Amino acid sequence: MPDAPTITVADDAPPLAHMLGAQLGAKLEDPKQAATAARLRGALAMRHTGPDDIAATVRFKGDRIEIVGGVDADARVVVAADLLMMGQPGAPRPRVKGVLRAPRFALRAGKLLRPPRAG
Repeated sequence: MPDAPTITVADDAPPLAHMLGAQLGAKLEDPKQAATAARLRGALAMRHTGPDDIAATVRFKGDRIEIVGGVDADARVVVAADLLMMGQPGAPRPRVKGVLRAPRFALRAGKLLRPPRAG
């Protein structure tokens, strides 16, 4: 089985990007998840809908994953959610743009970036 992709978080990225990098790193310890990530090509952005304007873009590039601050123009999928509530019981559903353009990418990348369930 191939090695897990290398994750790089930009030095000037917001804390959200570092959190996504850590979360993704933990998921990639599973060889099946690592293989899924290695097959992905494209960018997915996460944007916090709360009072702070916080966003990060995750670029899947096969053997590497880059995470930067902001929403890149090349993001195939953009997820807007209250990131503080995401994964909590009763949390509002995230708004997702780009699913119809890239449904497989959205589903696979979304599963890799989904936060663990609370409780």
